[in-house]
Amino acid sequence: MFISLSLKKNKFLHTLLLCHNKIGPLGAKELAVGLKSNRSLKKLNLAGNKIETEGFTKLVMPLQGPHPLSSLDISENEIGPHAGTQLALILKKNTTLLELNIAGNNLGPDAGKEVVQAYIAKKNPILLNLSGNNIGPKNKGLLSKYPLAKC
Repeated sequence: MFISLSLKKNKFLHTLLLCHNKIGPLGAKELAVGLKSNRSLKKLNLAGNKIETEGFTKLVMPLQGPHPLSSLDISENEIGPHAGTQLALILKKNTTLLELNIAGNNLGPDAGKEVVQAYIAKKNPILLNLSGNNIGPKNKGLLSKYPLAKC
């Protein structure tokens, strides 16, 4: 609750590093509440917090449209194969995001395909880290043409 309230009210916070803090799905939901109204945050690192699919779904809702966030690290959060559609929406609709690290989330080939297709369709490629997601050789092959993408 404290972090969501702080994000709502703080107009000067540009970077928030909460990696490896055991936030979990409930903490991710609270962060999402704060992200909806925060317009100053540019970099958010939530690596290794066991956010899982449930927390990830809530967390990314505010980021699927215009949001000033330019760097998001949600690596190693066990978001799983159901996250592909939401990740693709972020890539399609968020025009300010320049860096997305989703490494080590076990997305699998189907979710990987959704992410890869959205990335390829993007007019301005961003730094994308998909390593450790078992996205399959076909998806890896498609991304091999893009130097900003790592898988």
